[in-house]
Amino acid sequence: MLYAAYILLGLFSVLNLISVTCDKKKLEFISKPLLIPLIIVIYCLSVKEFDYVVIAGLLFGWLGDVFLLFDKESCFKGGLISFLIGHIFYVAAFLGETKFSDINFIITVLIAGVYILYIFAVSKKLIPSVDTKFKGAVIAYITVIMLM
Repeated sequence: MLYAAYILLGLFSVLNLISVTCDKKKLEFISKPLLIPLIIVIYCLSVKEFDYVVIAGLLFGWLGDVFLLFDKESCFKGGLISFLIGHIFYVAAFLGETKFSDINFIITVLIAGVYILYIFAVSKKLIPSVDTKFKGAVIAYITVIMLM
């Protein structure tokens, strides 16, 4: 069953790439919504215990993908919000799994500091080009991605 899920994921991934590169919207509407459910199936078949927080993150990612299939501003906002919520679930899942020793904590803080500086540099270039009505959402999204 696991191998069948991997094969289906590979098949629908290729179909999705073809749909995007060849601008085949009908094919994208079929292939795109199947990718994350297949990833969830693979995850569930691959672990002994499900992490429902990870599954919730994946489900919100799926919802974001579905929203972005439609070319409406409201769907873009729905996609952005869905991805944001999904990433908050991922942060919660990763923090729940992390065990810090003193030395690991110091190394993590140093790496995070460099990463934060990088994100601020990228944001400084990105934010001015974002439509004013989306700036708050983009800043919130960047912040959550940074936390991951």
